[in-house]
Amino acid sequence: MPGWTAPRTVVRHRPGDRVAGVSGSGISRRSVLRSGGAAGVAVAALLTGCDLDPGSSSQPSAASTPDPDQRIVADARAVLTALLIRLPAHGATESLVAAHRAQLVALDGTAPARTHHPFSRSQVVAHERRAADRFERWAVACANGDLARLLASIAAGIRMQPVLRGTS
Repeated sequence: MPGWTAPRTVVRHRPGDRVAGVSGSGISRRSVLRSGGAAGVAVAALLTGCDLDPGSSSQPSAASTPDPDQRIVADARAVLTALLIRLPAHGATESLVAAHRAQLVALDGTAPARTHHPFSRSQVVAHERRAADRFERWAVACANGDLARLLASIAAGIRMQPVLRGTS
């Protein structure tokens, strides 16, 4: 529009550390910095009364609560260990043994050294399916999302083994 001009805005400058012409809070930057410094001094004063020495005579106020997922992890390790003890390390179950060893390592477990009284093929299928069902239930029941994903992937890894896919 020819001849149109923007209305002039009068900007009032207030004392303090502000940028002219920028709307915003009425609190200056200096006030915020001062209050932050005062809060830091107050926290330091409160912490001086704390006893941070681990060898001191003061007792902890309450015992730490155990992680509810620890029981699931212990049970999962036990199931994988029991399977590894009875699975033949060669033949059709060789890839299954390797998968269980890797799964046990992912759960911070240690694989057993020897196999005792190996399962028959039908026993392998029955025990592995039962284990996969357990891992699925544990994945749903645990509180930790990362652990739930790990347990679900172990269940899927068991179900994808060739020794189990060929049977009904």
